[in-house]
Amino acid sequence: MNSRRQSLLQLIRIASDLSMVSLAWIGAYIFRFYAGIDTSKGIPPAELYIKLVPFILVIWFMAFSAGGFYRRTGKHRSAFTEAIDIMHSCTLASCAFIAFTYFYEEYRYSRITLVFFFLFHPPAIIFSRSLIRKALRKFRSKAPARSVVIIGGGEVFRQATALADLTDVTTRPTLTAILIDCEDPQIFEYCRNQNIRISDVPKDWVEFFNKLQTQMVMIALPHGSYSFLEKHLEKIVDQVPDVRIIPDLVRYTRFATGMEVLRGVPVISVHESALAGSGIILKRCLDLFGATVALLLFAPLMSVVAVLVKFSSPGPVLYRQQRMGVEDR
Repeated sequence: MNSRRQSLLQLIRIASDLSMVSLAWIGAYIFRFYAGIDTSKGIPPAELYIKLVPFILVIWFMAFSAGGFYRRTGKHRSAFTEAIDIMHSCTLASCAFIAFTYFYEEYRYSRITLVFFFLFHPPAIIFSRSLIRKALRKFRSKAPARSVVIIGGGEVFRQATALADLTDVTTRPTLTAILIDCEDPQIFEYCRNQNIRISDVPKDWVEFFNKLQTQMVMIALPHGSYSFLEKHLEKIVDQVPDVRIIPDLVRYTRFATGMEVLRGVPVISVHESALAGSGIILKRCLDLFGATVALLLFAPLMSVVAVLVKFSSPGPVLYRQQRMGVEDR
């Protein structure tokens, strides 16, 4: 999927999630005060609750973003896995919202309304995501398959075929392979198993791409075959609007690597750790916050389990184990 279409789909998901959260908050207010539940203290003006909608949107967007919810495409996740992810993100956002309401001193909001809101908004988000999935499936069934040509060989070629499925959310593209300096029978067997058509290096790129109506070319060459780029890259770029080069970094995947662009030059960092600088501070805060909330919620159950463990088996209740972390490497 190209970046423009991916960005549009992401905006649709975000707008859907935040719309459901807003509707759930308004619905919780209506259900609390207009569904026959005791209102002996009177019905507060709706403006007091509507006033919180912008704050709710910011809190939920930040919580979902911090948890990586919007970085995951959802293409290869089941509906159940996505629902669990939604419940987890909604729990974090709800805890942050409770803390916010205690600092927001303008009005003491109904706890029953908060409970209804916490019960309503996760199913609402799950329902809206389900509708988006169904709409995408319907669009996928009618959309023509995109033609993608993968030029390469070796293990990096396998990576390119896996990435090709992520380039379009509508349907699996039709893949054509041009194998360069490749005599590995496993690669040819892999192409047959994956229904990937194998083609020779064309003598005329214009005729080749006109025949296939190619929308994208992915170049995934091993280091020893990079001379191919010097001979053919300019001709390929002239014919195909979307050309992507996947570097041969398979041998370095056992290290912690990262990539950044310095003055237009891509630079690969080896042994880069995400737990550095502000990243480690954010992770530590989330760990402490999540552990505290979980401890308060499950303390009664954990106490009962601890007693049962003590009486049912020898040894300590708490299991201890030495673990290896960043500082131990």
